[in-house]
Amino acid sequence: MRAVIADDNSRKTLHDIAKEYILPKSTVFTDDLASYHGLEKYAYERKRINHSQSVYVMGDTHTQSIEGSGR
Repeated sequence: MRAVIADDNSRKTLHDIAKEYILPKSTVFTDDLASYHGLEKYAYERKRINHSQSVYVMGDTHTQSIEGSGR
């Protein structure tokens, strides 16, 4: 795992970070922020959780482990 501080949460910034640090064919877990849309075009498998609809877990897909680890 690698944590990166982004200058902003724009699509360009987040996609540039993804292309730099994530290998193609990796599975990427995201929430429903519009800036993440289109990551699939870089050969990532994207699993999305729709936080805006109060969905936080769907099967084995969630983003809470990293947010709540406290380490």
